[in-house]
Amino acid sequence: MHRFRADCIIVSADRFIRGGTLVVDDGLVRDVVHTHQATVDREFRGCIIAPGLVNAHCHLDLSLFPPAARVNHRGDFFAWLREVIAYRRRASLDELTEAVRAGVNECLRYGVVAVGDVTTLGLPPASWHPLRGVLFGELLGTTAARIEEVKRRARCWLEAATAAANRRRHDRHISLSPHAPYSTATELYRWAARQCPTEPLTTHLLELPDEAELLIDPPSTHNSLVTLLQHYGAWHPEQLWTLPALFRFLAETPSRWIAAHANYVQPAQLRPLAERICVAYCPRTHAAFGHVRHPCRALLDAGIAVAIATDSKASAPNLSLLVEAQTALVRDRLEPTAVFRMITQVPAAALGLKRSGTLAPGAHADFIVVQPPGPIEDPIRSLLEPASRILATFIAGQAVYDLEAGT
Repeated sequence: MHRFRADCIIVSADRFIRGGTLVVDDGLVRDVVHTHQATVDREFRGCIIAPGLVNAHCHLDLSLFPPAARVNHRGDFFAWLREVIAYRRRASLDELTEAVRAGVNECLRYGVVAVGDVTTLGLPPASWHPLRGVLFGELLGTTAARIEEVKRRARCWLEAATAAANRRRHDRHISLSPHAPYSTATELYRWAARQCPTEPLTTHLLELPDEAELLIDPPSTHNSLVTLLQHYGAWHPEQLWTLPALFRFLAETPSRWIAAHANYVQPAQLRPLAERICVAYCPRTHAAFGHVRHPCRALLDAGIAVAIATDSKASAPNLSLLVEAQTALVRDRLEPTAVFRMITQVPAAALGLKRSGTLAPGAHADFIVVQPPGPIEDPIRSLLEPASRILATFIAGQAVYDLEAGT
């Protein structure tokens, strides 16, 4: 049994204990108590202990994407996307695996203990150790030959990855991600839902204004997205959803979904599936491409879950979920408590991680140690201060990043 003391322990968005001690037994939270009497293994003076952060949408295989390629697009989404496609085509599986490992290490430095990571089919799940979460193998294809090839590769990856993920011990799950309704055939969406009936699925949804024009019947062919798809020989509208059909499918399938970005979604479109969908909002990526204001406030008002996420290092300078949260706090004028939920409890629930996102008894002992810049009057506001520093990250009660120890 191990004990950790701090000036304040945030158990969840609704509960904190000043001068508390976190009691950990066999990798799980046994209790959080208000006492200074017991001997502790470590004491963090002037600090906050909080649940480890959960990133609902990222692409860790892009963690070594060249920074120059990220900044050179100057907000031009399609120029940027061409760079990403070129990078993926020339990168080997070994290089992408190295990128995942670099991304995992960066996540740990920024206090992230679990991810919803959209990744390349074929990468080994061990690369994500020690993170928890869901690994979503990405599906793209609109031609009959490509669809069958993607299914074959995905079956192989699902079988091998599920066997290797050790779901019970590490709480690391395997699922699929139809990339987007403009790049992935309807057949692959339905197939993914059948293959992973008990796991969440994820897809990029209405990230661009061009999508709404494209996914109509008949589709508009005079927009930049169609031009891009035609350039790659991937424009096959007969294989794609219309928006009404897509939302009917999402509403009728029993699967849980994480809708990445959803920059141009309307709350009414998601309300019929509010109990089974969560929007992953990436504030810095959203700002980088100059989108209209994100509908996160309207979605929250409509009872739709919204998580804050990072996207990838191809579109953001780093994988700091706290900086994303700070960005949303200012840009979207959200309440600090709501923002804290959006990086802990909400994404954990969306990913099906029942023991993550809080420090309640029985939860995974996954926590961060944060040093705020001043007195801790409001613990969540203090944690979200731009000058706050993450000193350590723990998973299952073990330090996986420790600034003081240099690890």
